[in-house]
Amino acid sequence: MTDGKTLIENGQLADIDQYVKALPYGGDFNEKLVANGTGSDGKIYAVPAKSIYAVALHYNRKLFQQAGLDPDKPPTTWDEVRADAKKIHDATKVAGYAMMALDNAGGWQLAAGANSRGGVIEKSDGTKYTATLNDPAVKAQLEWLKALRWDDNSLLARADLGWGEINAAFAGGEVAMYTSGSDVYNALVESGGVTKDWGYGLTAMPTENGGGALTGGTLAAVTKGSTDAQKDAAVKWIDWWYLSKLQDQTQAVADAKSRAEAKPPQAVGTPVLPIFSEKLYTQSQDWVKDYINVPLDSMKGYTDVMFTQTLVPEASASVQDLYAQLFPVVQAVITDKDADIDALLTTANTAGQAKLDGSG
Repeated sequence: MTDGKTLIENGQLADIDQYVKALPYGGDFNEKLVANGTGSDGKIYAVPAKSIYAVALHYNRKLFQQAGLDPDKPPTTWDEVRADAKKIHDATKVAGYAMMALDNAGGWQLAAGANSRGGVIEKSDGTKYTATLNDPAVKAQLEWLKALRWDDNSLLARADLGWGEINAAFAGGEVAMYTSGSDVYNALVESGGVTKDWGYGLTAMPTENGGGALTGGTLAAVTKGSTDAQKDAAVKWIDWWYLSKLQDQTQAVADAKSRAEAKPPQAVGTPVLPIFSEKLYTQSQDWVKDYINVPLDSMKGYTDVMFTQTLVPEASASVQDLYAQLFPVVQAVITDKDADIDALLTTANTAGQAKLDGSG
């Protein structure tokens, strides 16, 4: 989803509108999600396919309990996250919070934090894109991280955490809280050895000032220049490989059964944003209820609001380039007590704008 709009604007994807709409469910996509693959002409060039997520807060319920906190009442604001992180560290000596900082993942999660505070890293007037890496919300999230690291000593003092590394640190009990896609429980089970009774908790991204949860995931598309026959065949394959199991009970049950019975078992029932309607998502969960093996009762902080929370799409242009300018700022805040956030963001924003202008 990061690249959907850019590829459409660059003319790199085929118009598959008529083939998608000819599917039995062609008009039933979640409008917020299919918009990421829709061009300015209103045509569909890509469809949401899998792992559609909103960034959320993942937490260790057992560490919450050890610190005297109620794991059924996870934090809902950044101030509460900070307070809980300090309590956990003071009580257990385990870092209360960790932040991705390695490569573009650090920029991604910094942007997610800024989005949750009502800020963005890029704006557009319809013809020109403007970098806003120095948005007040970006600075506020960095100041917050700085306070955890240097005032509270509750931030994990590692600047080498990418997506996989932070998952491993969390699964290994090295940290109590972090933010990532709401679907990351699958990876924690399949790569980190987390089990249903491990003590995993999932809750919504803290928000303020009209902010929301950054979204992402995978779109399926067809390359420009494909013949009509190729586009037709490709959409039929997308339907078979990705989407029909979300619509058909027999396929949904077969997929869930194979995942649950795998050795080791794979996660079934992890909350994700519905590619289609809330009604169909709920129905599909009911279809596979006998195979659900994730701790849904410990995910209510997220599932109770997943259909009503404000969602923020990723920046449309050169988003990976913008993330690449931000992650060194995150690393500086974690490793240097005297990091000058204003100066770092000014430099990052200038470089980000050069990328948007095609000169960087």
